Amino acid sequence: MVAASAGCAGGAAVPAGEHVAPPAGIFSGADRAGKACANTPNIWDFKGSCTSGSFGTQGQRISLKPYRGVTLVFTVPVNRDPSKATFISADATGSGDVTGKFNGRSFVPYGQKTCVKGVKCPGHSIVYFLFVDRASFAISIRKAPAIAVTSDKVSGPNCLPARWTAKGWQPFLESYNPPKRHTVVLSPPLLGLPEGAIYFDVVCL
Repeated sequence: MVAASAGCAGGAAVPAGEHVAPPAGIFSGADRAGKACANTPNIWDFKGSCTSGSFGTQGQRISLKPYRGVTLVFTVPVNRDPSKATFISADATGSGDVTGKFNGRSFVPYGQKTCVKGVKCPGHSIVYFLFVDRASFAISIRKAPAIAVTSDKVSGPNCLPARWTAKGWQPFLESYNPPKRHTVVLSPPLLGLPEGAIYFDVVCL
């Protein structure tokens, strides 16, 4: 599954403007006092909003409380796995609010110098998002997940998602979407959420 932040806080893509909202309940952060957010090993600890919970085949709409003027909602679509999956999700701006190490490395901010070699990383970061799949299996999903961000910082002609990889930040240039009224919905082209942590950045041009 995807990586979420700790101490807190593909394939074919869904059309960038489509926000898939499965008929499931909403988990709202921040339950930073909870053990799940505070004691997850081997992750970059995002100190923004954080929440934890579980979901089944109907997916989940995970809403984080506003943090530094940013509100983030992550939608996990209907999936093919009958077992319930538990998760942690969190956000951070990258300005002094990320601690800890992931696979032995301190936090690496988004930028051209930290991009996958040979790839351009345009724009600037709005908010980083961590999703941690705490199940012992990856989650297969039928559509791409959706990240919706609302903030005065969301502006410009287009925004796009990027994902941290072992080789650096990988922007999904094909998944750009123009913001509307300081809100943008982005669908990283993933048809699965790996076991463990996954990190995204919402970038605007």
